[in-house]
Amino acid sequence: MIELQNNASIDSLLNKYSADFPEELASVNLFRAFLAEGDSLTRAQEIGHFTASAWIINHNRDMALLTHHAKLDLWLQLGGHIEEGETVFTAAIREASEESGLKSVRLLSSDLYDIDAHLIPERKGLEEHFHFDLRFLIEADSDEALQISSESKDLKWMIIEDIRTLNDGPSVMRMVKKCPEVF
Repeated sequence: MIELQNNASIDSLLNKYSADFPEELASVNLFRAFLAEGDSLTRAQEIGHFTASAWIINHNRDMALLTHHAKLDLWLQLGGHIEEGETVFTAAIREASEESGLKSVRLLSSDLYDIDAHLIPERKGLEEHFHFDLRFLIEADSDEALQISSESKDLKWMIIEDIRTLNDGPSVMRMVKKCPEVF
C-alpha cells in the first residue's frame, strides 16, 4: 500500500514539476517511464530506484549546505534512499538530518525543487544503476553545529554564488540557478 501511495504521490509531484519547469519535460518523461516500471522505490529494480535529496538553504537564503560525498568524492546536496514506510518527503528530511546532524531542518515546499537521474558506479558487489533523485527545498539554521556522518568527508555551508568553485556540474548548477536569492 505504501508503494502505491508513494507512486501516486511521485506522479502528482512530476505533473506539477513539468508545469513549473516545462524546459525539463524530457527529464520528467524519463522519470514517468521509470515510475511505470513498478517497484521503483526498492533496490529490486536492476535499472535503479528513486532517491530523495535535500537542497538545504539557510534562513537568509544566501547559503546552501553541501556534503563532500565519501563514495563519489563530489560536493553534492544531502540525500539518499527511501526507506520502507517512508514518503519521499520524510525520506528527504531524514536524510538531511542524518547526514548533517541538523535538528532544525524544515521542508519549505511540498513541491519538487529539482529532479535528476544519475548513474551510480558498480561498487562492493552492487551493479551499476541509476538513482532517480527527487529533490526538495529545505531550510535549516546555519549556526547549528554540523556532525559529519560516515557518508561524508566534510560538510560546508557555501555562499550560493560560490558553489561553482566546489561543483560546477549541470545537476548542481541547475539547483543553484533555482535558488530564490540567485534570481
